[in-house]
Amino acid sequence: MSLPIFTSEMIFIHPELKDHNREDVIQFLCAKMADQNYVTDEYFEQVIHREALHPTGLPTLPAASAVPHADPIGVNHTGIALAVLDKPVIFNAMDNPKLELSVSLVFLMSFIKGDQIAVLRWISNVLGSQEIVRSITQAADAEGAYRIIEPFLKNNHESRG
Repeated sequence: MSLPIFTSEMIFIHPELKDHNREDVIQFLCAKMADQNYVTDEYFEQVIHREALHPTGLPTLPAASAVPHADPIGVNHTGIALAVLDKPVIFNAMDNPKLELSVSLVFLMSFIKGDQIAVLRWISNVLGSQEIVRSITQAADAEGAYRIIEPFLKNNHESRG
């Protein structure tokens, strides 16, 4: 069974996080993706390991973002989960790992072989628009955030199911 790459059920507005740090938000999103069978429980460790080696923070405006992901070990389906944080967490910058960014949008991605470039292109299009980033951070609920992002799915032929 093929799962959609992105749905409103995989958007979490101001989630309750235990320690409110990078690992906590990644663990939260990995657990949500595992609940929907996108990934297995081992994916969390893969993402944390990769994030330590290759940070994914991006200085997007008006809010910094991060795109944590890992190799397809522990991945059942290509998917994206989004956390919109009311209190930013620190991620290191992709282009300068010593630079810490206060991140408000976290797009956790899982890829099966062959999907990585298309999903990264889609995410780049979303994050490349300050207006879209602003609108997502101001969304009142998951459905509202999804309505903002949905046209990018259709325009990039990334919606399945």
